[in-house]
Amino acid sequence: MKKLITILLITSVIISAFSVSVNAYEFIVEDTGSGDIILYTKGNRDNPEDTSDATYSSAWEHTATCDGGKGRITYGFDTHLVNEDVVRTYHSTHNHQAVVTNSSGREESASASAGSSTETVFLTHAARPIWKLLR
Repeated sequence: MKKLITILLITSVIISAFSVSVNAYEFIVEDTGSGDIILYTKGNRDNPEDTSDATYSSAWEHTATCDGGKGRITYGFDTHLVNEDVVRTYHSTHNHQAVVTNSSGREESASASAGSSTETVFLTHAARPIWKLLR
């Protein structure tokens, strides 16, 4: 019983460490276990038909880490020229790639070597953006 409670407490701490808040809307970070990391809004995953753009009224950018801090994904929404979903990634020990997808398409970076960042990837904003770091 003590082992089960310990496992549940550890799991809840890990899950809470991977949640990121943006403009009071919940963003989820999912580590696939293979080293890939995926970020998405709760509505994007739980309700694919949710096309609300309520969190996209002004530019923002956030960063999440993965793989024990070795990987980093910087993602957000840019309004400089046109409204765009953006992503760039870094990993200290693995080659990696940045990907952003939404309801209108997908853009990806060239592969970057361990210890370097990808170029920033821009995709014209549409509903349900999902940002990825792929190893």
